[in-house]
Amino acid sequence: MNPRARRLALTFGGALAAGVISMSVAVPAGAVKIISPAKPTAKAANPNIRSVPMAADAAAVKKVVEHWRPERLKQAKSFTEYTPAAATPMSAKPLVGSRVPPTAPQLDLPRVAVPPATPTAHGPAGGPNVNLPGTVGKVFFEVDGKEYWCSATALSSANRNLVATAGHCAYNVQTKQPAQNWIFVPAYGDGGTPYGIYVGQTLNLHAAFATEKDYDYDYAFVNVHSGYKWEQEKGVTDAKGQPVYRPVSVGRLGDNVGGQGFDWNRGSKLQVYSFGYPAGSHPNGAAPFDGSVMKWCHSTSKKIAPSPRYRLDQGVGIKCPFTPGASGGPWLAGYNNKTRTGYLVGVNSLTWDTNADSKYDQISSPYFNAETAAVYKHAVGVKTG
Repeated sequence: MNPRARRLALTFGGALAAGVISMSVAVPAGAVKIISPAKPTAKAANPNIRSVPMAADAAAVKKVVEHWRPERLKQAKSFTEYTPAAATPMSAKPLVGSRVPPTAPQLDLPRVAVPPATPTAHGPAGGPNVNLPGTVGKVFFEVDGKEYWCSATALSSANRNLVATAGHCAYNVQTKQPAQNWIFVPAYGDGGTPYGIYVGQTLNLHAAFATEKDYDYDYAFVNVHSGYKWEQEKGVTDAKGQPVYRPVSVGRLGDNVGGQGFDWNRGSKLQVYSFGYPAGSHPNGAAPFDGSVMKWCHSTSKKIAPSPRYRLDQGVGIKCPFTPGASGGPWLAGYNNKTRTGYLVGVNSLTWDTNADSKYDQISSPYFNAETAAVYKHAVGVKTG
């Protein structure tokens, strides 16, 4: 029987559960000026690069800030699943390339200091305890009026404003439009935003994914504005007696959590850690994850069979039982358990049931090559406020 694959999210991402928000959130006039309007985006000279505006000015940022109220981020509970086509054998000859080192957070600033690493045994694939990276978190966004979430990580960049995720976690290939109300919350846990919320400014992706739905290029690099947190107004309530909140600046993403390094053309066989927020069920209905906290897998990557429906013929995979919600989470090679940093060599894109037992046992990523590096290097040059 052919192995079966399932995509990990636009249609597979976590949809926010419907419900009435009881907490009142006030956005005072001028309050969102803490997030600077975007500078003009650098135009990509490479025709394979698509650089698309998201919340590109102060008015757009204000709209996103008002959308993501404190309680709204805690409602990610339900999922919509999608079944892609079966796969057949593949072959590829990866090369060897260079790397961009990770960036440490600015620990001299008290408000952005990363707390001591907390060992965890929550890796679904077993193995040694792992100190979870503060760079990894959730992205929340809206497509066709529905709210979803995926996983992502902060990346090293001179402007300290860069996030890596799956292409389908930031771009709707059906409408050929970026996701709306897109934000990144690093180190998300049970609805918490310990290092703030970062609004997407510019989406950078490969043209083959944007125009041809080619999952060999299912990755995205998003430049984000300086972040904010919701702060409760002391002693202030609304007419119904509910707390009132205001957005307060927390500065640049990279200053707060640092950024993972970036590497490409490393070959298909690598020891990698994958991180993300799985929450959906297996095909048999079992639901071992709820998406409330970060999980991890550790394995050796290998070439995988292609999926014709997604034009995937250069993918790499690792053994991992992640379910929907982990989409966009990073694959880190050379991970240092003390510094919690490594080199990004892939992102969670597809999840597979390779032995047809109705349980996911493998996740795959596009192979990061020189074309991936070109998109990343373009994104590194984009400035935000």
